[in-house]
This record gives sequence, C-alpha cells and structure tokens, in this order.
Amino acid sequence: MDQSKICGIAIGVLGGWLLWQVWQTVAFQTASGLSVSEVVLEPEFMMRLLAAIAAFVAGIAALTELRGGAWFAGIATFIMGILTFVMIAMGADKSLWQDEITYLFIMTALFLGIMVARSRNALLATEPVAPTGDVE
Repeated sequence: MDQSKICGIAIGVLGGWLLWQVWQTVAFQTASGLSVSEVVLEPEFMMRLLAAIAAFVAGIAALTELRGGAWFAGIATFIMGILTFVMIAMGADKSLWQDEITYLFIMTALFLGIMVARSRNALLATEPVAPTGDVE
C-alpha cells in the first residue's frame, strides 16, 4: 500500500468521524426540541457536513483506487479551512472552533501527503530519454 492510499483512507476515516459528529449534533438538537430543518440550515453545520462528505468520499475513492479522490480530499480541506477561518474572524469563542482547527491541520497534512506521494509517483513513472544521435 502506497502513501497516497494510506493518507486517502485516513482522511476517509476522519470524514466518517465527522459524519458521526454531525449525526450526533442533529440527534441532540432535535431531542432538545428543534426541528431538523432548523439544525441543518445553519451555515456552519452545512459546511461541516459538506467537508465530512467530501472527506468520506475521498477515503472511499482511495480504498477502491478510483481516480478523483485527491480532488475530494482537497475540497474537504478547503471547506474545513473556510469554516475555521470564518468562525475565527467572526469572533467565535475558542471552544467552538478548536476542534475545527485540529481537523483542519490533520486534513491539510493528509492532503499534502497525498499530493507529495502522487508527484513522487509521477516522477518515478517518467523514463529518461535516451540520446538518439552523437553527443558533441
């Protein structure tokens, strides 16, 4: 198993964990009397949900060796980054965004691991060109 596949599966596991947290949030909020639409239509919730889905799909793509998993990993990292920086910029309490920034660092490291492995594999796949004539 190569490095890009390992990083892809790891980001997929993180995406699954984030999906579990989203489910727990919906269950907790609906138990406290809110409707599902009130919970789901919050922008922070939607961004986290989209990042979790993209990360999970990236993991599935890595596991099944489908192309495009790196794109989903990048999209998940980008959405999590936007969510984190918007929360910080709006002055949210540290306790609200400290999980997001931790997930952002992990996702960024895994995405960079995927990209480095892919570029290394691309370099190894190219063969040197043999000279065709006399060298002067």
